[in-house]
Amino acid sequence: MRNTPIDEVFANWGPGGANTFAVPGLDQGAPAGSVDVVVNESVSDAQIGMSLGMPRDLDGDSFADNLDVSTTAQILPVIVQVSWASAPGTQENFRIPTLVFR
Repeated sequence: MRNTPIDEVFANWGPGGANTFAVPGLDQGAPAGSVDVVVNESVSDAQIGMSLGMPRDLDGDSFADNLDVSTTAQILPVIVQVSWASAPGTQENFRIPTLVFR
């Protein structure tokens, strides 16, 4: 993702792209890693479940109201998550928020 132009991040890493990845030792029948690219400017931190400063103007038009900035974004919030079941069977999640800039 690091070398992907921002205009292609959602296409490559969003739904329909490579939004899951294998994690050696943690995959249990399905890839343990996933990527969530936030392209809706109007969602809140509470809706995302992370503190990303949302809603925020992602495409630089002075308004945080576009529902899809996948090809016009100047900045994209991305959440990388790794999930696994621990020994007692509890679902564990590790979430890393990051930002991709133009």
